[in-house]
Amino acid sequence: MMLQKIILVNNSRFVGDILKNVIGKAAGFEIVAELKDITEFPETAECVDANLAIVVLPPDDQAPELVEQVIRQQSSMRFLLMGVDGSHARLKWNEPHEVPLDEKNLQELLALLNQGQPERINTSWKN
Repeated sequence: MMLQKIILVNNSRFVGDILKNVIGKAAGFEIVAELKDITEFPETAECVDANLAIVVLPPDDQAPELVEQVIRQQSSMRFLLMGVDGSHARLKWNEPHEVPLDEKNLQELLALLNQGQPERINTSWKN
C-alpha cells in the first residue's frame, strides 16, 4: 500500500484535532505538515513531498486565492477542501477538475479513513 502524505491546512483547533485523530487511526496516511497560517501553504506545498492537502475552508466556504494558486502549481497533488463544520467537501486538482462530495460520499470517505482502508477511496465520485 502506498503511503499517502498529507498537508493539513486549518485555522480551527477543534477541526484540526478531529482530522488528526481520524487520519492517525488510518493505515497508509501520514500528516507531513500542519499549518495554522494559510500564508505558509505555497512554500510548504513546494518543499514537502505530499500527495494530498486537506484544507479547512473559512466560514464563507470559498477557497482563498493562495489555495487556488497552490492547486494550479502542484499538478500531482490532490486537494480535499472541507467546510469548517465538516458538513460538505469537494476534491479538487488541476484547476478544471473539481468533484463535490455529497453528505453520503463524505461520510463514506471518513468511514474508509477510520477503517484504515485508503486504497478503497474512490476519487471519481459522482453526485
